[in-house]
Formats: sequence, structure tokens, C-alpha cells
Amino acid sequence: DNYDGDHSDLKLKISQFMVLREKHVAMPDLLGKLLTVVPVTLGPQAMAHYREMERRFHVYLERTTREKVKAEGFPPQAVEEEVAARMESSMRAEGLVRTGYLRRLTGELKAPVAVQWIARAHAAGEPVLVFCEHKKCLARIVAGCTARGIKFGVIDGSVPKAKRTAN
Repeated sequence: DNYDGDHSDLKLKISQFMVLREKHVAMPDLLGKLLTVVPVTLGPQAMAHYREMERRFHVYLERTTREKVKAEGFPPQAVEEEVAARMESSMRAEGLVRTGYLRRLTGELKAPVAVQWIARAHAAGEPVLVFCEHKKCLARIVAGCTARGIKFGVIDGSVPKAKRTAN
């Protein structure tokens, strides 16, 4: 039997069978969300590295672009032309590219401090949920937690949807 009527009519008909409860009523022992922001100041070496990369971004970008082009198997005579084309494209969006790179670098430089914080919370028996914006930062946190014997799970863009939603 297909139902083609107004959805409010349907809601009225099934309302006698529905029980709606607020989370705090249905699960009184469930703790509320706790958001903890841990400000991290980069140490002198990390800050010096960050400032150097900020100043020499163009040199860094050209070097890494050349490495990528070579790794992609471009013939030697075509490498410089491809590097020039990619650099031109990158420099048109330099502000965005630079910001993205420096954000990733900041995450990588802060990862060791994040691992220390995670280890302290783990030792205290506190559950921890960590979000990372960049895979390199995530890789550093995973390596640090693994080295400390902390059990964890990772969900990132490489995990298939079926596995992410599986019970």
C-alpha cells in the first residue's frame, strides 16, 4: 500500500507508537562532551624551522615540485618545462599554497606535544578523540602512540565507506 498523503498526517498516525526521549533522560550516566583545546607553543628549533620555511617557501616549492616531477617519470628533457608549468600554476595561488603548507608544517611540528598529551590522558584512563587535518601530522601521532603502546583506531580518507560505517 503506497502512502501519498501529507507527511504531517503520517506523523500523527504513528505518533502513538513513537517514544522520544532526550539523551540525558535515556542515558543518565552518559558524560557530557568535553572539548579540550591544548595551546601548543613551538619550541625554539621548531619555530626557527617554521620561520625558515616561511622565508624560503618559493625555493622549497620549486625543489619539491622538481622531485615530484622526476618521481612521476618525466623524461629528463621534459622535467624543467613541467616544473616551470607547475610553478607558474602554484605561484598564481601562492597565498593559498603557502598557507596550506605552513598549516601542515605546524601540525607536524606540534605532533610530538600532542602525543605527550594523548599519553597522559591515556595513562589517566581518559578516552581521547583526536582530529588531524593532514595525513603527515596523523602519521606522526600514530607513530608516537604506537611507540608508547597506546591502542587506537584511525579513520581517514583511505578507509572505505563500508568499513567506516560498519558496526
